[in-house]
Amino acid sequence: MRKIDSFFESSLSNCNTLQLSLIPNIPGKEETVNHKLVSYNLKETVSGYLLELNLENLETKEQYTFTYNDIQKIEENRASTHQNQKYYIYCLNRRLYNDKHSDTLLDGRNLAVSYENNSYIDTYRIMTSK
Repeated sequence: MRKIDSFFESSLSNCNTLQLSLIPNIPGKEETVNHKLVSYNLKETVSGYLLELNLENLETKEQYTFTYNDIQKIEENRASTHQNQKYYIYCLNRRLYNDKHSDTLLDGRNLAVSYENNSYIDTYRIMTSK
């Protein structure tokens, strides 16, 4: 199920700061907050990938962990530059998926997900900076 942009992990490993969306589908103010990436873990699960980001807020020095669950796909945004790589993270919205498929077991190998109409997908954004 490898649907992760080949440069994404490299961008995370080499970034000095990153900005990310906490709420799907609509850009928000949180996307302007700079974080230091302390560490990350990306692993495959039965319902997609799990991305765990251990972050430090550069302004407040607060440290916390943020996760993106049920990732179906990560792709680079065309507006990326050498200094700033932007990515879309497409995550399964389990509530919407279960509303239509409540009689079946959630299995990532058999998900009927469409990226064209985003019927069960929430889109998040992340930008890494060197």
